[in-house]
Formats: sequence, structure tokens, C-alpha cells
Amino acid sequence: MILSVKERIGAVPRLEDCGKSLPPLTHPIKGREAQSLSANWRRKEDGVLTCVNNPAKFEAGDRNVCGSPRKRCPMDRIAAGLFCLLLLVAPASALAQAPPAAVAVDAITKGLESADPTVASQAAEKAKAHKEAADKLVPALAKAVRHPNEAIRLTVIEALSEMGPVAAAAVPALVDALGDKDPSVREAAGLALFAIGQGAEQAIPKLTEALGDDSERVRAAAVLALVKFGKSSVPKVVELLGSTDAIKSEAAVKALGRIGEPAVPDVIKLLSRGDRETTASAVKALSAVGGPAVDPLVKLVQTGTPQVRKAAAEALIEIGAPAVPALVKALMSR
Repeated sequence: MILSVKERIGAVPRLEDCGKSLPPLTHPIKGREAQSLSANWRRKEDGVLTCVNNPAKFEAGDRNVCGSPRKRCPMDRIAAGLFCLLLLVAPASALAQAPPAAVAVDAITKGLESADPTVASQAAEKAKAHKEAADKLVPALAKAVRHPNEAIRLTVIEALSEMGPVAAAAVPALVDALGDKDPSVREAAGLALFAIGQGAEQAIPKLTEALGDDSERVRAAAVLALVKFGKSSVPKVVELLGSTDAIKSEAAVKALGRIGEPAVPDVIKLLSRGDRETTASAVKALSAVGGPAVDPLVKLVQTGTPQVRKAAAEALIEIGAPAVPALVKALMSR
């Protein structure tokens, strides 16, 4: 806390304050001031100041440093003058301590660089509570994403996840973490990218690859992140619908189904590609989209090639009840 000159001088008890309950002194009292206080004042445990000498003998503010009840000591005046001059000319940085939050942030950044796993882990945990200092903490956390200790990597990524969009500077490190040997770290990286949102779109290619991860939890985290990016992630995800890897294809269907309407145009194009696997995956994706895909599919049933009409009809059947009104309307318009 930075105190004004008036506040600092006012922190020294005066004679008229006898019998009052005062707060603790806000700066150390030394030299003649200390002698004066010890000679004229006594602070009880309850914080009330009591005059040792008779208050009637003193003018307000007298310290009685020289032992005279009615005169000020010249040295006391000199000391007081020098003290006030110091307060006026000293730079604020010399009089003030760093704010507690700044001290904590500095300690966290140093802790993240520690070779001691315990210290680094504790620093990562504390970082979660300092989202307001993301500009200083994110670079240090991003560096710690590559820490050799798996538990620390996980804690660091969780801290970045809790910071959300303000942790966008850590995206490159999180993209690398999608290839971590520990599936828990890979999952956490996917969830952190989801939490960051639109500022992490550069991760789309790597997240698309993660749809083929051996871990179902990692695949689920990748789906969440890709859905968050919406239309931006559609082209890359659509490519997986023709994959011979059933795991990738199924994960792509889930992602496109959750993205919804923005994915429909790109998926419909696949109905005319010809290969059976791609067509079947496209039908599944459109049925997963549901209602928003109905009208485009009905149009294909009416105007498409025999192959496309068949695929569109299959998708409408998969969609079920939401597609019935549009189909009835199409039949009656013939």
C-alpha cells in the first residue's frame, strides 16, 4: 500500500489520541521517535493508547524527547524535518512494496521453471487462480507444457484450460501436446483448445488427426474442439468421411452431426462421389445433422441422379419423423 505524506505522518500517535483505539503503526518508528513513544505512551493489548505523563502539561503533539514537559527538543525538530523531506523526495518505488498479486505471479513463473517437480506442480496449481495475470503467466505455462514430468504437463494444461480465450498464446504448445505419449495429456490438450475457442483455429488439422486416436476420450475431446470451431473445421473433417479407418470415419460423423447446418453443403457433395463407403458415411452424417439437412435432401430426391436420389432418400429415412412433413409436401407438389 502506498501512503501519502499526510498518512505516514499521521500514523505516529499524538497526545490528543490518548484513550483512543488506534490501528497498528503503518511504518517502523526508530531513533528519537521511538524514545518519545516509549517515554510518553503505552499501548495496551486491546490497542488503546494511554499517556504515561500528565496530558495537561503538554501541547498537542509534544513528544517530550528532551525531558522537558513544555519544550520540544531541537534535535527532534531536525529529525522530524528530515523525515518529512525524505517522504517528499523519495521515489514511490522506494516507499512502496509490490502488490501481493504481482509478487504471487512472479513466484509462480519462477516455480514453473523449477527442476523440482513438487515446486513446479504447486506453481501450476496456483496459476489457476490468477487468470487476470494471463499476459505474464501464459508464456511461462506454455513453456511448461513441454515439462518432462507428465503430471506437471497435465496440471499446466489444465491451468491453461481454465484461463480460456486469454490463453491463446499457448495454442502452439497445446497443438504439440496433442501428440503427447500420455493419453491424459492429449485429452487435456484437446479440452484446452476447446476452452480457448476461436483463437485456436490453427489446431484444426492436428485435432482432425486426433479423431483417429486410440483413446476414445481423446477422440471425444477433439470432437468438442472441432465443433467449437464450427464451419472452419468442416472441410478437414469431411475428408475423413471417406477414410477406410472406421474409427476416424465414425468420429467425423459425430463431429459433423454436432456442427449441424454449416456442415450440410460439404457433406451433400459426397453423395455423388460414387464410392460406397464415402456415401454411407455422408448419409450417416446428414442423418446426424437432422432437421437442417431435410430440405436439401428432399431437393436431391427430386432432382438428383438415381444414385444421389437413393442416398438422399436413405438419409431422410434415417432422420425419421422430422423429415416427414417435407416429404409429404414434395410428393403432393408432383
